[in-house]
Amino acid sequence: MAKRNVRAVIIAMLIKGSKQEEPAEEPVEEPAEEPAEKPVEEPAEEPAEEPAEEPAEEPAEPDGAAEELSVTQTEQAQNAALFAAGAAGAAGLVIGQTFIRYRYDRSFEARLIQSSDEVKGWYSELKNELLPYEKVHGRRSWRHEAYRRGRPTVAKFVFRGKTLCLCLALDPKAYAESKYIVDDMSGYARFEATPLLYRLKNPRRVRYAKELIAVLFAPAQKLREEDTDYSDIPFESTQALLERGLIREVGQESVVYDGTNYSAEADDDEFEEEREVREEPAEAPAEPAEPVRAAVTVSEANARMTDEEAEAAVEEGVRFADKTKTGIVNVDTLSELFSEGEKVTLEELKKRFPYLSKKVTYIKVLARGRLDKPLIVEADEFSLEAVKMIVLEGGKVIRTLKKPN
Repeated sequence: MAKRNVRAVIIAMLIKGSKQEEPAEEPVEEPAEEPAEKPVEEPAEEPAEEPAEEPAEEPAEPDGAAEELSVTQTEQAQNAALFAAGAAGAAGLVIGQTFIRYRYDRSFEARLIQSSDEVKGWYSELKNELLPYEKVHGRRSWRHEAYRRGRPTVAKFVFRGKTLCLCLALDPKAYAESKYIVDDMSGYARFEATPLLYRLKNPRRVRYAKELIAVLFAPAQKLREEDTDYSDIPFESTQALLERGLIREVGQESVVYDGTNYSAEADDDEFEEEREVREEPAEAPAEPAEPVRAAVTVSEANARMTDEEAEAAVEEGVRFADKTKTGIVNVDTLSELFSEGEKVTLEELKKRFPYLSKKVTYIKVLARGRLDKPLIVEADEFSLEAVKMIVLEGGKVIRTLKKPN
């Protein structure tokens, strides 16, 4: 009996001990697991995903704020030095942190240079629609490229942001309910002569723009068909265009990063009303400077010589022009290919310029880059800016004769 009682007591004690151990397992195991999962894993994932992924994707968005930093990834690399404070990375900015934003005023030429190949193609296509009409000629200023028919301005190319637009001497109210979605710019002094603004966003709109050009010149017929390629305009970085004087830095501002507003550069809005009313600086005649300089740019040439002076400086040649096949060459190419005082002719260009077709019979000289030496240039057609650059460098401009009808 005593042994049985001892066994019963031992069994009872063992049972009681096992019941006391069960509550000890719950507070030890479960609280230890939950804090280890939630506070450690979840906060560690969120900060690693959001700052690392989102800023890396933003530059690829076509309409995002980060697109303003540069047009392409190549330009981002080229502009790294200029935008060191900003380009160090949108990813490195903290909300509330201040960064420096540069403010720029881009010329028409700079916007065209930095536009897409598609936009350059549209520009070339429509330029070939305008020029074949009688007495139509174009000239480029800081904000636009204008086309006159005789003296009146009948058309303009301008940029609105990154969108190329064609302005025509047509009444925009007449097209208010038509398939042509136009803007009425008659309230701006700069568009008084060409109040209809048509934005070129796709090939269909380019086709419609040709129809509007036909209406503009009706009932006149084209004198010829133009097929010159004006789209071969190499892309240049913002830094390069700043150095060439085609982009102006007009200010800097301190901006507080709010998580969405990162951009190290911004353009002035060229369509602000106060800008439209005042006279454009690039067209204002300036005091004539020294006739010869080490180098001259387009903007300098426009400031130092008027259109009338440039036209008067052109000499007539002795041979007649042949418009069978047209080619173009820029003054910076002439600077590279010819030595000081040399005469530039179509025959010499064919020998020295590998990108000029041997079948070209008619050559246009356009103003791009810098001219750093006096040259005697004989060609069939010149832009007024090219004439100014050649003359200001101490050279001569000789234009061939038009064939008699």
